[in-house]
Amino acid sequence: MIKDSDGDVFEEMRTATQELSFEEAERTFKRYKVDFSEEKYIALGLRNIHDDQYTNLAMILSDQCQHTTKIAVFGDEANITFKYAKEFGGSIFKQLDDIRNGISQPRNQLKKYLWQLLHK
Repeated sequence: MIKDSDGDVFEEMRTATQELSFEEAERTFKRYKVDFSEEKYIALGLRNIHDDQYTNLAMILSDQCQHTTKIAVFGDEANITFKYAKEFGGSIFKQLDDIRNGISQPRNQLKKYLWQLLHK
């Protein structure tokens, strides 16, 4: 509750890591025909207007993003045993692409598992 009221916005705060690259972000922006040049970093919220330092948003979009996404398909009703589990890292753009491309594997496994259950 205190954090909600202090006015700080996580994405706008300075990131501790200032050595960032944006190769995946550049590819994604290019795919959608959106300009992604250093001149746009402040407008996009990647650099702070006051000190020109990278923001937490820049860290999330960067190739150095330390956050990961995990997906899993459980193999039992108690959700204890995994049939499939995968962790994705890198730029959030890369994670989203990898998830979209990788989700077909658990989907096929899940279909097979459901088919086995229904035809016992």
